[in-house]
Amino acid sequence: MRLVRDRMSTGLLTVAPDTTMFDVINLFKGRRFRHLLVVDDVGKLVGVISERDAAGRATGPMSWLDDAEMDQALHEMRAREVMTDEIKTIRSDAALTDAANVVIDAKIGCLPVVDDGVLVGILCESDFVREVAGR
Repeated sequence: MRLVRDRMSTGLLTVAPDTTMFDVINLFKGRRFRHLLVVDDVGKLVGVISERDAAGRATGPMSWLDDAEMDQALHEMRAREVMTDEIKTIRSDAALTDAANVVIDAKIGCLPVVDDGVLVGILCESDFVREVAGR
């Protein structure tokens, strides 16, 4: 039986709740990931920001602003204002099929992996595709 730890990504990029949305959006630019994990000052997972959240919740309502005004607004807006704070998680020793079912049932694109309150990895839809493809 394949476990979550066999497929999860561990090279995590995280941000703090007070990180500006300007910085969050710049982290998404040119990178090959679609989710950022938000952790507090002791490393506890407190939220998730998807690329879609950043585009829709942060910049969408301000689309009428010019570039300078948009930059200013994004410097003032914080990750905690945009993040999803109701987070589904899974343990690293869970079956990969259980993780897939959580992703499907909750209709989410990523699943943070937390062991004993410590963030240890993340599983994304692309990880499941790679698993099926044998890569």
